[in-house]
Amino acid sequence: IMRKWPEEAWKDRPAKLTVLANAMLDSLALLGGAHIAAALDFLLAILFMEGEPGESIRPLNLTDEGQLHDLIWETLRRYPPATGVPRWITDDKGATWQHQIA
Repeated sequence: IMRKWPEEAWKDRPAKLTVLANAMLDSLALLGGAHIAAALDFLLAILFMEGEPGESIRPLNLTDEGQLHDLIWETLRRYPPATGVPRWITDDKGATWQHQIA
């Protein structure tokens, strides 16, 4: 998080960093179950499709960790398997927070 948004004063606002880290971890934790199978379906479809976007990624060396990493993240970016995104909301200027899935 600190590398992604270096312009933020994270050390001065540790609560903000904690809330954002929790939201990201919640997102990953809620992505289990059937979503994993859906993500793998998309990944395999791209690998074996004759048209785009599968055709433009070949040749692909799946033993190269960098290429495999990029393929996985790009597939998740292009075809997200989850339709809900968790977030924390407040209606009292931050005195209390509620977890919501939008």
